[in-house]
Amino acid sequence: MSTVSHVQPTNLQQYKGENYWKKAFDLLEADLKATLSATNTHKLNVLNEVLDKVEKSRQTCIRRQWKVKLPSGKMVILRDVVEKMIGWIHRYKEVGTIAIQYDPVHAALPWAAFIFLLDVSLGDIQMFAAVVMDLEFIALLLCRCSVYEKLYIGSSATTLDSLEDALVCLYSETLTHLSKCLQYFEKKTGCRFKTIHITQKMS
Repeated sequence: MSTVSHVQPTNLQQYKGENYWKKAFDLLEADLKATLSATNTHKLNVLNEVLDKVEKSRQTCIRRQWKVKLPSGKMVILRDVVEKMIGWIHRYKEVGTIAIQYDPVHAALPWAAFIFLLDVSLGDIQMFAAVVMDLEFIALLLCRCSVYEKLYIGSSATTLDSLEDALVCLYSETLTHLSKCLQYFEKKTGCRFKTIHITQKMS
């Protein structure tokens, strides 16, 4: 993962990438769009909000000494998983923040979902464990994709079209997964998200 730390953020004027998150969002079914739209903060500092929420989760894990045993028999200390997630989010901030600046409405969608999922799952250790292990992997995935965007988007690589299609597909699957997780918790807890329709990019 040393590649991540050596990639410097580009400025907004030099951003060459297409709006992959908007394209991914447009591929979703209407109900999934509505769920994600209802949780979106539309804020440029959404990553800082996520980090604050994850840090609170880390403190809970430390205080309660939370750990779970997987079906394989492996014991997982949840604090360690949360700390890995924090690391991925910090690395994403090094290279991925430009996408949120370019389009805070759509690029912030997965991170806004992080905030809600961490909130609603914190009261149950088994549910929280499933959520944080899931989100840790997604944070890793988004971190790596942000590096690919930085390195290859706007280049003359012959495989660029395939890479762009793959990114949109992966982002769409990520949004689909997060939206279904939100819908699950909405049904389980009775929590209702106020629907906000995404109509345009914020200035």
